[in-house]
Amino acid sequence: MREEQQVMPALYLHCETVYRAMQNLAKVERADGDSAISMMVYTGFTTHLFEQLSLSVPYFTSVMSALKRMGCVRQLRRGGGNSPSQWELIREPSREAFLDYMPRRQRRTRTDILEQQVQELQAKLSQLTPEQESA
Repeated sequence: MREEQQVMPALYLHCETVYRAMQNLAKVERADGDSAISMMVYTGFTTHLFEQLSLSVPYFTSVMSALKRMGCVRQLRRGGGNSPSQWELIREPSREAFLDYMPRRQRRTRTDILEQQVQELQAKLSQLTPEQESA
């Protein structure tokens, strides 16, 4: 009998997407001028990054919180206005870290996850439909 693979929530997939995008734009920097210690640092406007990835604004807080709780990122400098934020990239998100981070009471069934995915696809489809009709 084949074991059923656990379907990961959309939040985990968004964490992977955001981390990879930050990683692609990150640069190696020296920690506090110490030439012996280096780290990968993303410098930029994370809200703009979410827009570029076509992730809705409500995901911002939950994705960044999940990345911090999993130990994937650490904020070095808070941005605002014309000032970009800086994030140390520590490690890529993993299924194990996500499942450990996610409180047990919030875990959803496979059906709950599939229902959420159907709703997200319906929302995307409804955005595409008006554009296609005018073409």
